[in-house]
Amino acid sequence: MTGKAATALAREFAAYPENLHLRVRQTVIGGDDDLLLVVDQFEEVFTLCVDDAERSAFLAALTTAASAESSRTRVVLGVRADFLGHCGRYPELVDALRGGHVLVGPMAADQLREAIVEPALVVGCKAETALVTRLVADAAGRPAALPLVSHALLETWRRRRGVALTLAGYEEAGGVEHSIARSAEAVYLGMSDTDRAVAKQVFLRLIAVGDDTGDTKRRVRRDEVDHPEVLSALAAARLVVLDRDTVELAHEALIRRWPRLRDWIAEDRAGLRVQRMLTDAADVWESLKRDPGALYRGTRLALAQEWAAGGAELTAAERRFLDASTAAELASTAAETRRTRRLRRLVAVLGVLLVLAGVSTVRAFRAERSATEQRNIALARKVVNEAEALRDSDPALAAQLTLAAHRLAPLPETRDALLGVFSTPYAVRLESVREVAVSPHRSVVAVVEEGTRRDAFLYDMSDPRRPERLAVVDRQPGGVDALAFSANGKVLATAGGSVAVVWDAEDGRNPVPAAKVDVGAPPVALALSSNGRFLAVGHVDRGPRVWDVSDRANPRLVADLEGGSSRSLAFLTDQVLVVADGSHARASRVVDGGFVEFAAHDGWVNAVAVADDGRLVAVAGTDRRVELWDLAEFARPVRVAVVEHADTVTALAFSADGRMLATAGVDRTTKLWDLTERSLPVEIAVLEGHAGVISAVGFPAGGRGVLTAAADGTARLVDVSDLPIVQSSQIRTLVVSRDRDLAATLDVGGVLRLVDISQPRGPRTAWPLTRHPGRVRAAALSVDGEHVLTVGEDQRMRLWRTANPAAPDLVGEVTGGALLRDGTLVKSGPHLAVESPDGRTVLFDLDSAGGAAGAVAGLGRAGGRAGRGGRGQSGRAADGDHACGGRCPGMGRLRLVAAPTVDRRVLPAVAGAGVGGAGRRGRPGRDPGERGRGAGAVGG
Repeated sequence: MTGKAATALAREFAAYPENLHLRVRQTVIGGDDDLLLVVDQFEEVFTLCVDDAERSAFLAALTTAASAESSRTRVVLGVRADFLGHCGRYPELVDALRGGHVLVGPMAADQLREAIVEPALVVGCKAETALVTRLVADAAGRPAALPLVSHALLETWRRRRGVALTLAGYEEAGGVEHSIARSAEAVYLGMSDTDRAVAKQVFLRLIAVGDDTGDTKRRVRRDEVDHPEVLSALAAARLVVLDRDTVELAHEALIRRWPRLRDWIAEDRAGLRVQRMLTDAADVWESLKRDPGALYRGTRLALAQEWAAGGAELTAAERRFLDASTAAELASTAAETRRTRRLRRLVAVLGVLLVLAGVSTVRAFRAERSATEQRNIALARKVVNEAEALRDSDPALAAQLTLAAHRLAPLPETRDALLGVFSTPYAVRLESVREVAVSPHRSVVAVVEEGTRRDAFLYDMSDPRRPERLAVVDRQPGGVDALAFSANGKVLATAGGSVAVVWDAEDGRNPVPAAKVDVGAPPVALALSSNGRFLAVGHVDRGPRVWDVSDRANPRLVADLEGGSSRSLAFLTDQVLVVADGSHARASRVVDGGFVEFAAHDGWVNAVAVADDGRLVAVAGTDRRVELWDLAEFARPVRVAVVEHADTVTALAFSADGRMLATAGVDRTTKLWDLTERSLPVEIAVLEGHAGVISAVGFPAGGRGVLTAAADGTARLVDVSDLPIVQSSQIRTLVVSRDRDLAATLDVGGVLRLVDISQPRGPRTAWPLTRHPGRVRAAALSVDGEHVLTVGEDQRMRLWRTANPAAPDLVGEVTGGALLRDGTLVKSGPHLAVESPDGRTVLFDLDSAGGAAGAVAGLGRAGGRAGRGGRGQSGRAADGDHACGGRCPGMGRLRLVAAPTVDRRVLPAVAGAGVGGAGRRGRPGRDPGERGRGAGAVGG
């Protein structure tokens, strides 16, 4: 129709599927008829075509030709019903088939009868009625029966009688069911053995083995099955159809109806797939002009070789392809072997070079690491030195630098420096500070900065490690020279020049000026009463004057007190003012001016401080002494205690609870004293860090911190919540009570100290047992912490009640301290049990007359049974090893022993008399110390 070869058109339509439509238009142009294109056995598109691109191009050409707007083509597809699912995989095919789908079912009986009778009548023959009836009965309703009927009629025709097709001939041929199989089997059996083998290969090559579909016939080229004699015999039996260039099965029914063919397929289904792929690959290779890249490699070649070695017959093209693939594989293997050998040699050389490079790298790395370590060590030492220089001025930075130095190079010196940072209290430094005032009951602090302006600022010290500036107090002409808080911290007084200003500082972020007072000469000290009513102003050359500022608008002078100077002053109560006047202190009543002098010193009195209880006053001067006075009776001050500072004292302060006193002086140190027992102050700690004389001290942050200001222009806020327990000599033994927050220490100097550990954070005091005569050689702490038993150098045992650990009470004493040299105290009710060196357990009665502990019973040797004592009474010794195995940690050779229950009737028994306690028989009661490890002995 077009004048072009079919192969050229096939290539054109594969490249440009829309050209089919154009070619048809060109062919039918000028006519009125459309072109009807019938594609029979359309299922071969899915079974024989293995190229998805080719299949898609073919479908696109058909659908475009049929669905174009100017289409002159009508396409009819004949496809088996079991392949409709394959058609649904292509959207363009689905759209084309929608609405034009015609289902062709099996012929009805009348149609079958007509198809049988009419062709016979056309050629002048007739079919017996019985034959027609039998054929209709055998084929009616059977799917794909027409090829079988056709072949059965052909075989019946060959067995006709004259011009009549008979039922006998039909049955001789095998009928619809077996005729095609009998024909194939007869042809096959009529061949020689050689031709049979060839026929088998021919049949198998004409079949397309399906994967997910049924097996179908396959059209092949004549040169693939080039056996003319066999093909002629099969074509004569109408088993195959010969075309000019191709061969195919006459009926697909042969695949389903001939058992021998089904068996051949089942025997080597995988081999048939390999043969099909080999044939296609050989065709592609030939079409590409034997391109080496199209040859088999690897697994596919191995499968093909294995299949060919099984006796399969190959075509010449397949043999050439397989030989070329084998030769290419061998060449590739040889080349790979040579390449592998070269690579091995190269790897060996590279290995040697790598070893050499590795050795060089290790040496270089070690040299670099050594140089880095040396550099880090030098840097760490330098940083430690710089951190040490910054410890006083910037402790936070010093701590960070020390930690960084230790991480950089963990040396002994960096470790010691790091431990040293945390062994001292943490301090925060404020720069350019001239004067400070601390609110006793609030965390607000007023600071006067150094400089020509001398401005005052308020700081929040609730966190002693992170002070926060709250506000600036309005600047006064000439700056601020003195300042003071009231006891409740809500009122602040500042003085500069001849003017004093009273501030309402309840809101620390917004202080408000409430009153102004003209004080005459510039003051050196200020004081506010606890309620903020009275303002006292001190001068260098005269006594203090007191103003009533309760009426903020009209302050009035209420007292001009006597005195030669008033360098330091503080309100003991709202009506009593304590003043440092020359070499003594003076307490004056504001109302009537009455006064009393006390605390005479051998030099100037520099500082006074008062506690919140309204009776305790601390006075310090140039003679280094700090005296504590009780002014409970105004007219008769009583000196309570005296402590000494290392140098002239310049500042004093009590903590809010009155338990601590801070003394600071010319030696640039601040000492903290514990005043739990006011008659026996105990030094807690010494704080250093200033480069000048300390001029002010206070306790902000609820007593957690100590704030000091010095002549070096700095203020230091020290966090004292983690102060260690400081003792003057090495601690030999430490023991903790099990039932009470109390510990006892005994140092190498023979001094016993009791420590209250009830507050994990905060200053802790070690109170020495000062009432003990001489050195303490050994001691024991009871389980409940209420008693401590000591042995002195005089060989006397003393029992102390520790209700007040600052000043324990002596309960009683007894001779024979050698009994406790290796013994341990265990308290059981009113008794104390001690094991002596010779193994005897001795009881002491805490309720004996006069309060002295008397030896009440000797219970024999620990760890064994006591013999019967006098008067027929018996007892049992306590097992001293059951508590902690005969040796208790931290107690040397001392052992915990059980305290037996003793009948009160035998308490007067004499120690060592061999009288056993009238306790119950059997095992004695267990030592209370067994239930905890808190109680024990201290001693050597």
